[in-house]
Amino acid sequence: MTRIYIRAGMSPLKPVSVGDAVQHDLFGLNTGNLVFQYSTFRTLMREGTEFDARWPKQVFAEPGGVERLNETCDFAVFPLADAFRSDYSLKPLTEMIRRLRIPCVVIGCGLKTRSPENIKKGFPFDDDVRAFMDAVLEKSALVGLRGEYTADYLQRLGYVPERHFTVIGCPSLYLNGPVMPEPRVRPIDESTRLSINTRMTQNPALNRLIRDAEARFPDYHLVQQVRWELAMIAYGTPNIVRAKGRDTTGFYPFFPWHRDVRNGRAIGFTEARTWFDYMKNVDYCFGSRIHGNITAMINGVPSYVFTTDTRMEELCRWANINYMHADDVTDAMDIRDILEGTDFTSVCRGYQQRFDHYVDFLDQNGLPHIYQNGENPERPPLDAALEKLPMGGLVRQGCIPAAEARRRWLETCVTEVKSRLGRGRA
Repeated sequence: MTRIYIRAGMSPLKPVSVGDAVQHDLFGLNTGNLVFQYSTFRTLMREGTEFDARWPKQVFAEPGGVERLNETCDFAVFPLADAFRSDYSLKPLTEMIRRLRIPCVVIGCGLKTRSPENIKKGFPFDDDVRAFMDAVLEKSALVGLRGEYTADYLQRLGYVPERHFTVIGCPSLYLNGPVMPEPRVRPIDESTRLSINTRMTQNPALNRLIRDAEARFPDYHLVQQVRWELAMIAYGTPNIVRAKGRDTTGFYPFFPWHRDVRNGRAIGFTEARTWFDYMKNVDYCFGSRIHGNITAMINGVPSYVFTTDTRMEELCRWANINYMHADDVTDAMDIRDILEGTDFTSVCRGYQQRFDHYVDFLDQNGLPHIYQNGENPERPPLDAALEKLPMGGLVRQGCIPAAEARRRWLETCVTEVKSRLGRGRA
């Protein structure tokens, strides 16, 4: 039997309610995290594999928590996204890895910055990244990176490609194993079903493009991914987070009485499997959330990404995902023209080589997985286990009874205020 610690707020094998997932932030602020975590679980779960899925802060909160992982687990796996960034501290993760005596494998780590030109200048967090990399490399063969920009950054810090790190993309890309589903390209007309993903602040021209798409194609959903967006939908309360440069075109829902929320068009997911199931009835997907679009792509839905930073662009370049920088969108552009002029089969080109490289990365780090020695099970153990569990996790207006929603909202607000006060004192 193999026991693996995975950095995740919850396991797909132990589903939780929408209310608990949102209130306790079990997905790490953005539900896109659920997608690459789910793929990691699916790849690593062999017969007899057991998982310990918790955030590092939960491990630290338990007396002797790190030592208990040393005693009970064979591996520690850290599926990451844009961990190299100014608003995230690597220090707790670095401390945890230093204290672990078991192999520690980092999968899909990336740099977040507005432009690759910034890499030449360096960042205030450079020393933290060096400390993190050194701690990981004492416990693993290679660190897996999301793309070329992160590789360039680590080279500037003195690390060597294929000796200290290798580019593997994101584990979410490999959900289906050695085959990428062929995109289901269909003619576009007024009945086309769209899945749209977006963010609070972005180029106003992209806002208008989305607003116009909603008007022309009424069978759409605006899939929300951020915790406070989901809280607004589930609890029926205003989005408490504001940002400079907020949308003024009226398409972005800040309030539960927004037409998309009220009409059931604004939705979200706190379980990856339910999100995948939803994609079976979608014709096209587009927007500025990378995992909102990867979720579509790995389920055979043609998807188009509007990138906003290096972490998105490097992943699109690595995986041949169709993209345009959000700042390049103009008022004259039309989403139908963009979708009809795109070759969505690009994601299949070179996929086998990328997948083989990912498997080789897992093998070099000694991680047991379902693709070892050329295996490719028709019914992976995770799939078989989940067949026995009901699907849930759909977030839409009214999904939580009103009285419970009010209680959870108040508790969530109090927790957030205490958290922010604590960060301020620190």
